[in-house]
Amino acid sequence: MIVKRVILKILFWLIHFTSLFNTNLIHIFESELQNIETILDLGCGKNSILGKINKRLKYTVGVDIFKDYIEISKKKNIHDEYMLLNILDIDSKIPSNSFDCVILMDVIEHLEKVDGINLIRKMEKIAKKKLLFLPQMVFFLN
Repeated sequence: MIVKRVILKILFWLIHFTSLFNTNLIHIFESELQNIETILDLGCGKNSILGKINKRLKYTVGVDIFKDYIEISKKKNIHDEYMLLNILDIDSKIPSNSFDCVILMDVIEHLEKVDGINLIRKMEKIAKKKLLFLPQMVFFLN
C-alpha cells in the first residue's frame, strides 16, 4: 500500500512538472513567432505544437510522409494545407523564400547526419526569417 502511494505521488509530480515544462515551452515558442505570419511545418505529425499555441497565423502548411498522421492533423484543423511528402524532397515542391518560418519538431534526431545537414540547408532557402527546431524529448507525455 505504501509503495502504491509513493508511485502515485511520483507520477503526480512527474505529470505536474512536465505539464509546466510544456506550458512554458509553448510560451517560448509563441514568443519566437513575433512578426511571423506563414509557417511550413516539416514532419508535422498528428499533434503539431501549432495546434497548442494561441497566436493566429495567416497561413500554415503541414508536411508529413505518413498519410494517417496528416488525416489526424486535418481532423484537428491544425494547418491550412497539407502535403504528403518526404521532407527530404521539400525543395522540389516549395520555392525559396516562400514562408516566414520553417519548423522541424521531433524529426532531426531521426535523420542521418548528411540528410539532416542537407535538410537544414533546404529549410534555410525556404525560410524568409527563421528556422525553429524542437527535439523529441520536449513532448514526452503527449
